[in-house]
Amino acid sequence: MNVLSTTEVRQNFSVILSAINVEPIGISKQDKEIAVVMST
Repeated sequence: MNVLSTTEVRQNFSVILSAINVEPIGISKQDKEIAVVMST
């Protein structure tokens, strides 16, 4: 699972939406994982 910062997610949101079809993406803020985004 890739972990990206909130800034990276905000800047590359459309790429993230495509990437979650392959694997879940973790989102971190201040070096703490705060969410996981995955496709259904």
